[in-house]
Amino acid sequence: MQKTLDSVLKQKIRPKFHVFIDLKSTDHTTKIIAEYKKNNKDINVIFLLQNSKGIYQAWNQGLIYLLEKVENNHFVCILNSDDWLQNNYITNISRHKQHDLIAGSCIVHYKNKKFVRPCRNLKYLPIFMAIMDPSLIVRASVFREIGIYREKFLVAADHDFIYRAYEMGCKIKILDEVLVNVKMGGFASQNKEIAFLEQLELSKERSFLPIPELAFLYRSLKLPRLRLFDFL
Repeated sequence: MQKTLDSVLKQKIRPKFHVFIDLKSTDHTTKIIAEYKKNNKDINVIFLLQNSKGIYQAWNQGLIYLLEKVENNHFVCILNSDDWLQNNYITNISRHKQHDLIAGSCIVHYKNKKFVRPCRNLKYLPIFMAIMDPSLIVRASVFREIGIYREKFLVAADHDFIYRAYEMGCKIKILDEVLVNVKMGGFASQNKEIAFLEQLELSKERSFLPIPELAFLYRSLKLPRLRLFDFL
């Protein structure tokens, strides 16, 4: 968590709000955030106890709080406690604020290796999540227009949200730059079978073609994600 906080403080442009959602953590989170708030008077630091279990429930709780406070043009970034921003994250994002959603590459960190994982062409959305979600930043007006994360999904609510935004014509900008560092091994990584089934479900909601079933088979066979159609 400390690496996450340090990465926020290294930004040349500071966030207006920093909202923390905590579910009975036992790693001195409360104390760390209290100290963080004390030392950073220029940031509105908000600490909320999570009122229902689940990653998307936590995201939505923070979003509901923020959407009562900010204007439509305010941008919202969701950063999990094991992830951290590149030093120029907010500066890079601010160059593209004419768009509704902005995302970029991530450095993914495994136990013994790390590498850069870029976003993919948005035409892949019927098959799998094309955006590196930890890098995503969203204009507040998008949440007000299309809604927040659908909590019926345990793993794929971020895919569902991006898919809805794409279908509704929101302006999405994909950057080549690395924006965020992501420590792998979280809930989604540990529940890939649930993710496959949920992605099949959300794709079938939107497609009358056999694309969802083919996508499910493609992922079940663990075939490589070729960049064949990225030029489209």
